[in-house]
Amino acid sequence: MNTKNTTAQNLQKAIKDHLVTVVNAQTECKDTDEVQTITAEQFVTDLDFYMDSGIFSDSLDFKYKITGKEFLKIQVGYMSSFCQHCITATLKLCDGIMMEQVEKQLRETIFDILSA
Repeated sequence: MNTKNTTAQNLQKAIKDHLVTVVNAQTECKDTDEVQTITAEQFVTDLDFYMDSGIFSDSLDFKYKITGKEFLKIQVGYMSSFCQHCITATLKLCDGIMMEQVEKQLRETIFDILSA
């Protein structure tokens, strides 16, 4: 399955608009391959903190892929050679939400916003 680009802002909006919920998340050290599980709440809190970091809020790569009928995987920081830890999170569609709605949000660009 191919990964598709998204942004931290699009992911944050999908979570806040109750399109998806974080099922689990973990970090992985690129140097040691050590994996650490983090809570869904910590993932969301840290994402919010990252988004509040001003000019740095677009400094990491965010990618997603569909992994099942109701599940997606988010990968953060895998493309950056300056990022020592990568983040992977599993998301689940909220009740009544279709995958197309989530993908539309994750792919949203400034041009989509301006044309609305």
